[in-house]
Amino acid sequence: MSPIVSSLIHSLLGLVDLGIFLALVFGAVAIYTDWLIHSKIHRYIHNIKWITLEIRVPSANFKSAKAMEQVFTSLHGIYSFGIKPEEVYKEGKVEDWISCEIVGSADGVKFYITTPSKFRNLIESSFFSQYPDVEIEEVEDYMKHLPEVIPNGDYDLFGQDYILARDGFYPIRTYQEFEGIKEEVSTDSLAPLMEAMSNLKGEERILMQLLIKAAGDSWKKKGEAEIAKIAGQPKKEEKKGDVLTSSGQFTKNLILAPIIYPTWGGSPEKKAEQPVKFLNPYEQNTAKAIAVKIGKVGFETIFRVIYIDKKEGFNKANLSALSGALRVFNTQDLNSFRPGNGTLTSSSKVGRTFKKQRLLERKRLLFRAYKERLVKLQIHQYLHLQDSVLNAEELATLYHPPASFVQAPRLTQLEAKKGTPPMNLPVSE
Repeated sequence: MSPIVSSLIHSLLGLVDLGIFLALVFGAVAIYTDWLIHSKIHRYIHNIKWITLEIRVPSANFKSAKAMEQVFTSLHGIYSFGIKPEEVYKEGKVEDWISCEIVGSADGVKFYITTPSKFRNLIESSFFSQYPDVEIEEVEDYMKHLPEVIPNGDYDLFGQDYILARDGFYPIRTYQEFEGIKEEVSTDSLAPLMEAMSNLKGEERILMQLLIKAAGDSWKKKGEAEIAKIAGQPKKEEKKGDVLTSSGQFTKNLILAPIIYPTWGGSPEKKAEQPVKFLNPYEQNTAKAIAVKIGKVGFETIFRVIYIDKKEGFNKANLSALSGALRVFNTQDLNSFRPGNGTLTSSSKVGRTFKKQRLLERKRLLFRAYKERLVKLQIHQYLHLQDSVLNAEELATLYHPPASFVQAPRLTQLEAKKGTPPMNLPVSE
């Protein structure tokens, strides 16, 4: 082998070794940076000070879910309008979220909101503006009264996160479809769920959780694109051009000015008009429903439901009642809820091997996710969290103080409102 060829081979091998070395260095730096950012995010979340507020509304509640929709619209004020990259790198900052919870047990059905303490004033003012007679009290987190880990030797659970079956801009059935002109012909969207939660006995519990995080405009733009697609409108094309293109157009206009009128950005000839598409009734209803949904503020939502009971009394009939209560929000033509397979506590959804151990691990992780109010984080390979976009109207459908005509026997309500003493009340010295 000639010295030149030998030298060339050694040089190439040196370049290969250098490339591998650089690739390893860059890979290590990327892994370390990713680990550092996630560590800061987890530290930021861990340092959030949470409080639990119990929401109590008088039994004579004549407010519809429309009032609660206004509350959720106000709660969209937690949105940061975009977290800066330096805030993520330095502080691990993430978008804040709030947990709206309904808890059913033998003691009754109660409404809670678990929130970062800094949003307490926002929540109270939002409720008082729509429900003047509401009482909001800070209480101990009810999850502290349950064992640290479930399932265990005494308790078992079944649960899952519900996600939308279609894209987030398709709406579910909302409270407006349940309301009539008169109270006696109205129904409440939460009536089936209240009834299911009111029939619990002993140690049975149904826990429903809505983790809401204010969403930006990206989901709205997808909805607008879908409406344009249904209407047969062409996709918008971005105008492209640079300095050379503009100068060339100027020169062309200068030369042809005595002959034709100058034009910019293309041929002066009129473009062929798009034929008008006539929408059938289904397309009209779909486009209108999407337009109504994206016209209201949206939230990235995790919708979680868990049923807990002692092992010896675990009643699967309650699971059927719970599932049926949630089906009232589904529609055949627009959107519906389905179980998120990454959270469903079923042996058929945890893999083909070690099913018993995997199912136990998934149940415990789902309980932990509820207890710690975990949002979209992959905390383990057996539990993958997914969120859906729900607007203020849809959230109000799922979470609102029931109207007075809902006769759930164990619904916890105020029998009397606390009041201030009269101004002329005599007092002793």
